[in-house]
Amino acid sequence: MHHRRHSLRRPGELHLSEEGRELARRLRTEVGPYDLVVTSSAVRAVETAQALADPPAATLDELREMPEEVARAIATVKVADFATLLDLVRTHPVVAHYAARQAELWRGLGRRVPDGGRVLIVSHGGIIEVGACGALGSAVETWGGPLAPLEGVALTMDADSWTGGSVLRLRPEPTGTR
Repeated sequence: MHHRRHSLRRPGELHLSEEGRELARRLRTEVGPYDLVVTSSAVRAVETAQALADPPAATLDELREMPEEVARAIATVKVADFATLLDLVRTHPVVAHYAARQAELWRGLGRRVPDGGRVLIVSHGGIIEVGACGALGSAVETWGGPLAPLEGVALTMDADSWTGGSVLRLRPEPTGTR
């Protein structure tokens, strides 16, 4: 299962920028195909899925926004990396509950594909990091800072359990020759 943040857009815009669409199209050759594509109901997430893989089979509001109480709790700490969020998941009951709900939602999507099947979820920064904490716990501590556009997490599961994961970072574009 890959869960990626939507691609680039201009501040305040609902739609991806042309640069964001092109970045997702370039990544498409490296990531697909997927058996199931699910996104947040936000236009930018749907457009990312269309450029990166296929139109989504479903859009889910649960992948669109964090509950206000969770967002407020996260805003009280300086989130520098996955480890900071994991500490918050471990100590704040509302954040812990949300992280567990996200992990269970993702697990349910994983159950919809056959063994060895591949799922792509496209949603938003913050949601992915907290959900990964809920799914994998301490395994995320070394994953570094928050996700940039199109970055995400790769999670593996068997029957009903998360078995591992890694962070999906974009390689920087070459800036020219020296």
